[in-house]
Amino acid sequence: MIFIVLLALLFGVIYGPSFWIKRVMARHGEERPDFPGTAGEFVTHLIDKFQANGLKVEAQDQSNHYDPAEKTIRLTPELFNARSLSAVVTAAHEFGHAIQHAEKHPLFELRTRMAYVVPLLQKLGSFVIFGAPIVGILTKAPHLMALQIVGGICILGSTVIFHLVTLPVEWDASFRKAMPILVNGGYISPRDEAAARQLLTAAALTYVAGSLASLLNFFVWLRMLR
Repeated sequence: MIFIVLLALLFGVIYGPSFWIKRVMARHGEERPDFPGTAGEFVTHLIDKFQANGLKVEAQDQSNHYDPAEKTIRLTPELFNARSLSAVVTAAHEFGHAIQHAEKHPLFELRTRMAYVVPLLQKLGSFVIFGAPIVGILTKAPHLMALQIVGGICILGSTVIFHLVTLPVEWDASFRKAMPILVNGGYISPRDEAAARQLLTAAALTYVAGSLASLLNFFVWLRMLR
């Protein structure tokens, strides 16, 4: 019974943020005729206003994100073409990442470099761990196998570091970049500010579920070594 309760709590901690984010986005996803343009048009306006030469915006089906390699803000079609608070605030958040890139924000640049390396390290760490029993059988050296497993887990730990770097980057994009643009630029009314803060919190916490899952996976492997 205790195990089931703990499992349910763990499930809630890991997947709760994702459910909350979707709920917040849906709650403020209604069309707003008082908005002068869509989220895609809003980003185009910000590019002109901030003279962000070379920055582009486009619609695509995968996810809302800023691609530093292509200097492109990508929004899903349902947000790109929408005049909702959710769409406009999300667009502002992604523009916040573009500002971080232009300002050479240290943590943003670190996360960008890590984003290319971490997937390779994850594959390498898994390969090292699952190959350890084979090495143990071939070498008949259990200590060598244990050392290989420890090394593999340390490699997988890079994912934890990546998420720890990502969270403050997301928070900065939301509340030190996007929120001042929205409020000081008069793009949202005072009555929308509380909802915008909720949406920006949701945008910043998009990676929380992934962070918690990575931490859980890392500590499970550590537990197996005890």
